[in-house]
Parts: sequence; C-alpha cells; structure tokens
Amino acid sequence: MRSPAGSVGLGMLAVLALLLLFLDVLQGAVQRGESRRLAEATQAEARLRCSVARGVRSGSKPSPFACP
Repeated sequence: MRSPAGSVGLGMLAVLALLLLFLDVLQGAVQRGESRRLAEATQAEARLRCSVARGVRSGSKPSPFACP
C-alpha cells in the first residue's frame, strides 16, 4: 500500500509535467503568431512601396521598389 505522501508527490509531478507541456505548446503558438505578424507587416510595407512608387510624379524615374 502506498503512503499518502507518495501519491501526492506523483500527482504533483504529473500536474507539473502537464503544465510544462502546456507552456511549451503556448510558446510555440506565440512564436508562430509573431512570425505571421512580421510577414503581414512586410507584405503591407511592400504594398505601400508599390502604391507610393506608382503615385510619384508622372514622368519621373521609376523607383527600384516599384512593382512590375
């Protein structure tokens, strides 16, 4: 027969393992979200550069950032 102290120790160990697993999954989700936001910001910047390059004075030299 197990002592109550031993079963509590195993229970706490299981809870700690689940908590660490949850935190690992959460950290991965946060990193994926940051990567997605960075990609969206980069795309928004590229669209802004294209629209600015097209709207610059007519007859001027095209920007190297202009869209094809």
